[in-house]
Parts: sequence; C-alpha cells; structure tokens
Amino acid sequence: SAVKIQKMFLDIVHKYWKIKKFKSIYFCSQMHGFILLDKNNGLLSDYITWQDERSLEVEKNGTDLYSQIVKELKNEFKEITGMKPLPSLPFFNAIKYCCDLKIIGKVKIITLADWFSVAGKDVKHLTHDTLFAGLGFYDIKRKTISPKLLKLSKKYTGCDFTFNEVTNDCSKISGYVKSGAIKIPMYVGVGDQQCALFGADIRLDLDL
Repeated sequence: SAVKIQKMFLDIVHKYWKIKKFKSIYFCSQMHGFILLDKNNGLLSDYITWQDERSLEVEKNGTDLYSQIVKELKNEFKEITGMKPLPSLPFFNAIKYCCDLKIIGKVKIITLADWFSVAGKDVKHLTHDTLFAGLGFYDIKRKTISPKLLKLSKKYTGCDFTFNEVTNDCSKISGYVKSGAIKIPMYVGVGDQQCALFGADIRLDLDL
C-alpha cells in the first residue's frame, strides 16, 4: 500500500543515516505510477503502477472507459502528450478510479517521488517534468497542463484534478526528511533509469 511504501522509504533513510551521514536524497522512479490525494493531502488511493490496466474493464454499456476516451480524442492524446494512448497510463486509470468510487471535487494526482516528499511534512509541492509528463495530462509543446484533457477528465468524473507545480530543474528541493535535529533535503524525483543518477549530477561519495 501507499502507506507501507512511504514507511519503508523513511525506515531506509533513517537506518542508512546511522551508517553514513549523507547530505541529500535523490529519486528515480517509475514514470507512469500515481497516487490520488484529497484537498488535505489525505490518501484517496493506494499507489497504482504502470502495470495496472483497470481502464480496460468492461462497463455496463458493453465497452470500456479507455476505448470510449480514445474514440473521443482520436489522435489528439498523442499530439498533446507525445505518448501513444495506453490503458495503463494514469490519465485513463485516474478517471476510471474516480468513476468507480464516485469521487468528486478536488483530487490531487501525484507521482511516487511526490509521495515520498509528503512523508517529510515540510513539502514544497514540486514535480519534475520527466515524471509529470508520464501522468498523461501534460501538453509537452506548451509545457503546461492540457486544458482539453482536464476538461475531458472532469466530464467523465466530476473531479477537478490538481497537480504539483512542474519544474525541469533537478536542483529544486521537493521536501525534507528529519534525522534528529538535521533536515535532509530531498530533490525532485526524475523519471525512469535514463534520467537518473549521473544525469542528475549526483556525487556518489556524498549523496544517497
């Protein structure tokens, strides 16, 4: 569950801190996983990975939500996001999840790295664009959340989806973890292995 994942992360940080007093934390995580939060940052869902294809579940009308949305969007999803529409993408699965549970109102969609940042309490509410783009709401040409995709998601769910502020700067801090009196900065997570470690200019002798 999302709670267990977050606790596991904190346990690893605190245990490793006793071995080596590292100065900062960097993330690399799956690009197409997500968690839903309410307006108070309370959990509305567990962590849903890129392997989940719930949007393909056949509904009472004999079709599935994924096919309905793809038919309505035609080629626009790829034009906006740069990605081929897939039933495992958060855009489709977040809509499906909210429809199934009849969730309405403001719902925040965050990545796994964002969820780790929430664990530290002192949160900056930032998401790196490599992870944000993977959610499927990002207009990659205009570098902003797509109004069309937001409008469509509200049409299906009644939800006003919100997100963290997007940055392409790996040096931005997303939050802090405390170890005693020490505040350890957590930098914005980047998406997938090709964006990780060396691309983020990590000093392996100093950083976790």
